[in-house]
Amino acid sequence: MRKKQIMLLCFSGIMLLNFNTAYSADKKIEPKTPEKTNTKTKSENYQLETQNIEITQDTIAIVNGEDIKSRDFVDRLIQLHGNTVLADMVSEKLIEQQIKLKKPVILKTEVDNRVKTIKSRFKNDEEFNTNLKNAGITFEMLQKQVELDLKKEKLVEDKTRVTDEEIKQFFDNNKDKLDNSESVRVSHILVATQQEANDIIIALKAGADFATLAKSKTLDTNTKEKGGDLGFISRGMVPQQIEPVIFELKPGDISAVTNTNLGFHVFKCAEKQPGKKAVFDKPMQDKIKSIISQDKISKSLEELLKNLQKEANIKINNQ
Repeated sequence: MRKKQIMLLCFSGIMLLNFNTAYSADKKIEPKTPEKTNTKTKSENYQLETQNIEITQDTIAIVNGEDIKSRDFVDRLIQLHGNTVLADMVSEKLIEQQIKLKKPVILKTEVDNRVKTIKSRFKNDEEFNTNLKNAGITFEMLQKQVELDLKKEKLVEDKTRVTDEEIKQFFDNNKDKLDNSESVRVSHILVATQQEANDIIIALKAGADFATLAKSKTLDTNTKEKGGDLGFISRGMVPQQIEPVIFELKPGDISAVTNTNLGFHVFKCAEKQPGKKAVFDKPMQDKIKSIISQDKISKSLEELLKNLQKEANIKINNQ
């Protein structure tokens, strides 16, 4: 029993890490298996393929000839994430049991529409797929998670309906927050030293391509493959030392070197959009309805889970 629990905690802990950490695609090692050993050196980031992990192995990695034991690896995972992961798994099991009991019906078109909405937040399919890969999930996993989310929402749908009065009241109370503030689309190259940043500016002035330099020079792994593209940024979204720099730029302009706690940045402005006052039209009403609905769903599911926990018979086996 203990081995099974440890394996579940380990798998869940690794998935938790994968979903919240971006890894570069070419910086990967796989744990040793009887059939194959894959060793990478001088790697900055390490990603474990959860489907290939065998916790029964004595050694999970070898560093300069010295072993990292599977037992030590599991113990560290449990120490760092065990309580959180176990609590999440208990909550998931309670909701799963409730879904089996209530049997909410979800149509394929509902799943497809939700996935389409998620995809619309990205510039193109390539960016969408890259983000999936960085999160350590497949498209099929995303579809299953969306279906599960929709089933959860069905469990509390009688408490999450939004009225026209609520939408109008929300608009009236939050007009200033709903205004579209001025935004700028920028790319950046992040390096470790002032000299490196100065050299990049010299290269750009000599005609070098910004995106190409970003892919080869930037330390920001999240934007590296996108040529440093940060997307549209509104005021208040970035540190104070960066905001005035990027909003003073005109499309095509390159900034001076900007220093932050992350390192030294060089920014390029691609596009600027002026601010717009919020209008109570159909798109705005749909946006507000979604905001209110998601808030109600979150609170209702939290309340449901608390009630299920009170009624459930939960036993934690520590031995």
